[in-house]
Amino acid sequence: MSNIDAIGSEVRPSHHPNNEISFLWKPGLLIAELVCQPDKGLVFAIREAGNTRYEDRVESFKPLSWLEPLVRAGVLKLPDKAELYGSIDELARTIRDFIHRYFDCAPEFESVATLYVLHTWLYELFGAVPYLRFLGIAGSGKTRGTQTIGGACYRPMVIGGTSSTASVFRQIEATGGTLLVDEADFNDSKIGSEIGRILNNGYQRGLPVMRTEKLGDDWVPRPYTVFGPKVINGRQRFRDDATESRCLVHSPHQTGRADIPRQLPATFHAEALDIRNQALTWRLEKLDVIQPQEILVPELRPRTNEIIMPLLVVAEQFHEPERQRYREELIAYAKGLDEESAQIGRDSVEAMLVNAYVVLCSKGRSRPTCGDVAAAVHGEDDSVRRWLNPRKVSELLRDLGFTTQHSKRGAEIDIDPQRLAVVCSRYGVSTALQPAMTK
Repeated sequence: MSNIDAIGSEVRPSHHPNNEISFLWKPGLLIAELVCQPDKGLVFAIREAGNTRYEDRVESFKPLSWLEPLVRAGVLKLPDKAELYGSIDELARTIRDFIHRYFDCAPEFESVATLYVLHTWLYELFGAVPYLRFLGIAGSGKTRGTQTIGGACYRPMVIGGTSSTASVFRQIEATGGTLLVDEADFNDSKIGSEIGRILNNGYQRGLPVMRTEKLGDDWVPRPYTVFGPKVINGRQRFRDDATESRCLVHSPHQTGRADIPRQLPATFHAEALDIRNQALTWRLEKLDVIQPQEILVPELRPRTNEIIMPLLVVAEQFHEPERQRYREELIAYAKGLDEESAQIGRDSVEAMLVNAYVVLCSKGRSRPTCGDVAAAVHGEDDSVRRWLNPRKVSELLRDLGFTTQHSKRGAEIDIDPQRLAVVCSRYGVSTALQPAMTK
């Protein structure tokens, strides 16, 4: 959500009117973060030469004035000062205790959620960040999870169903931080399609969303930066597998714990503010210090390894034995994600198509046609007979990297052997039956 300008600074927003900004970072020199103080409103917490001071300006910049009503209304949540946090282990324990107090989840996920909160305070250091996604039916606790974990994140901002599409992009680019989205509020709406574009592009730096806007008498393209962590919830998986694969998913359950309040008390918001104040100090101290590194976990799928890497980097900042504990619980959770994803893949139509292709190739020297594959799948699952025709088979397989070539027998299917191995691994298809024709 930030923009690197010509002098090597990082400024937010990239299109700032009247010299108003919400963030300034000159690596190695200074960091200026917005805080909202009860008596003064928006001011900058400026970290320079190891000290933090508060000013109503930083260099020639003023605070972005239109953000203050959002903060007062609770749409955007900022710290009000930078507070001492002790050690990173103590800060993590404070965050974890807060999550446990208001949200019912397994200890393993408490570790994941704690790491997720901490990574949002340093997300500019990473080229890609994961989304945290709560999936479940009404009353399962997914909204409480979003409120609790989201409330401790860096600059949490709530997007509501009444927001205009134009304001959504401006708010995200101007504030940066963590977007909180209740997916159920956006069904069958224009704002829903725009949120979809944000989710598709927002996990990776350098993928702005393009919108056409009027400038004078002309309509011109305008890029909006939407990169940053997001906490979202909904009842169903995304139709787009690419978006789903960027999510750390948790399916909450209706709590049976009597100690969790049914409604959030005023103390909740005070505790969340204390965490943001402490995490702000950690951010101001570490944004220039921590160097992200490539941490590979061989047992995980490449995409899963990619999305947990920022959390692994945060875990490395802990001291033993906490470092080992958080790392092990994060990896165990990630393995569970891979297993669940593989099971969903094995049950999909795409998995049935790939399996049918492999089986047909192992039985003869002729390349199977789309009609052959369709017939084989029909034999396994009669429910797809109505819609799975050879043309649809060709469309689905081409999306997976297969090619088709017309012949007298129909459209013959082929694929590079290395690509086939990747596809088989993705959908849990056995490679014991080697296709006879893959040239």
